[in-house]
Amino acid sequence: MKKSLIVLFSIFAVLFLIVSELPAQRGSGQGRNRENRNYNPATVETVTGTIADINTVTTWGLHVSLKNEKGTISVHLGPEWFIKDKLSISKGDSITVVGSRVKQDGADVIIAKSVRKNGITLLLRDDNGIPKWSGQGKRRR
Repeated sequence: MKKSLIVLFSIFAVLFLIVSELPAQRGSGQGRNRENRNYNPATVETVTGTIADINTVTTWGLHVSLKNEKGTISVHLGPEWFIKDKLSISKGDSITVVGSRVKQDGADVIIAKSVRKNGITLLLRDDNGIPKWSGQGKRRR
């Protein structure tokens, strides 16, 4: 009987540890993602253009190259799993992005706060750049 209780307790302990690690693996921590730390509310602007390319970067999520009359800029949207069911984007789509223009690796990039396509707006971050997928925006302060 004592052996059964030890085994049962061990199983529950392992399950607890696994479940408690899941949010961290889905990008819940703002500090884990360097683009969240770079978001600057003072540099927010609106950019409209056509999607020239789409890339999924494992560590930083979904990025698009947005082309307009001023040139092409990389736009960091967020995790593909957060975006794909809410807004469909494809190469050649016209979108409007509101986001923070920052330097990353010496190049200008936009860290998107929101993206708008065909009248549908997907909010990705709050005014301070905290991602909606992080769960932090749901906490009461």
